Amino acid sequence: MASTLYLDLKQREEPWFNLRAGNVGASQAEAISSTLRSGKESARRRDLRTQLALERVVGHSLEPQGVITHDMQRGIDLESEAVARFSEQMGVLVRPCGWIQNSTIKAGVSPDGLVGMGGPTDTLLEVKAPRPANHLAAFELRHEVGIAAIPTKNRAQLIHALYVSGFPAIHFVSYCPLFPPALHLYHVRLERDSLKEELDAYAVKLDAFLGEVDAEEARIRELLVSIKTSDVCTKYGLNQEVS
Repeated sequence: MASTLYLDLKQREEPWFNLRAGNVGASQAEAISSTLRSGKESARRRDLRTQLALERVVGHSLEPQGVITHDMQRGIDLESEAVARFSEQMGVLVRPCGWIQNSTIKAGVSPDGLVGMGGPTDTLLEVKAPRPANHLAAFELRHEVGIAAIPTKNRAQLIHALYVSGFPAIHFVSYCPLFPPALHLYHVRLERDSLKEELDAYAVKLDAFLGEVDAEEARIRELLVSIKTSDVCTKYGLNQEVS
């Protein structure tokens, strides 16, 4: 799938938030498949659908800015260190990239870096700096193959990143410097060609969700027009025509 790269865009700044507005990002991918035990839609999925629809109507991001949890702050603090360790250990160049926008659907991804020199063989980098217990749990997957070697909660994010970016592969890194040096970094490379089934299944879910966002956006715009028309008629004492 064709995509546009915003290499110089700074993540977590206002232009970055607004460029993402109305798009499904990688961190939101898990919510698309979120359901209750009854099989009904979860509040996470519903709220994301309405948020994206509203962002398209108002034209800017509605993501809470400045709200950073302890886990988020740890990830921010350790990201550059983790990227440097990965680059050194793997002997590769990692370039920054603020956002990758899919050219045909309202979806994108903010990678933690692009691995390579800027050619067609470049790959994506996704870095996590989890709590020690979660880092240890990642290492316990080291004998698994493919997507099974990725912690469950991170899988949807990586599948989304590969699907919307069109890149051939993605590196997953879990980094925790509290461990002995040999265990600081857990790394898995996922190849796009080996994940056809997962990518096809995700494409169906994403397409359905984006269709729902489109419909919700249309309902909000119709409501907005209806309310404005009603206000005008009330102000000037006009009768509203009923078709």
